[in-house]
Amino acid sequence: MKITGKVKEIYKVQSGVSKKGNNWQKQGFLLDLEKNDFNSNLYVECFGDSINLINSLMNGQKVECEIEVSSREYNGKWYHNVNARSIEKIESVGEDNVPF
Repeated sequence: MKITGKVKEIYKVQSGVSKKGNNWQKQGFLLDLEKNDFNSNLYVECFGDSINLINSLMNGQKVECEIEVSSREYNGKWYHNVNARSIEKIESVGEDNVPF
C-alpha cells in the first residue's frame, strides 16, 4: 500500500535485545496525510537496516511511502504496526521522485 504525506516529526532510534538475545533497532516518524479531517497523522516505523531510509528525511518534506500494515493480539487486545518498505521524496509537481 502506498501513502503520501508530509513529515511532521522524526523520532530517535530505539534499540534493545530480544528474548532470544538478538539486538534490534527501530526508528519512527510521523506523517500528516493531509486528506483526513478527523485524524490525519500516521506513525510509521522502520526496523533494522531499513532505518537508513529515514536518514535524509526532514520535517515538512513531502514523501510517498510504501507501507505494510500488520496486527497482533495480546491478552485480548489488538496492536497494530505500520512499517515502511520504501520512502521516496516528492520534490515538486513535475519533477521525478528521487528514491533514498
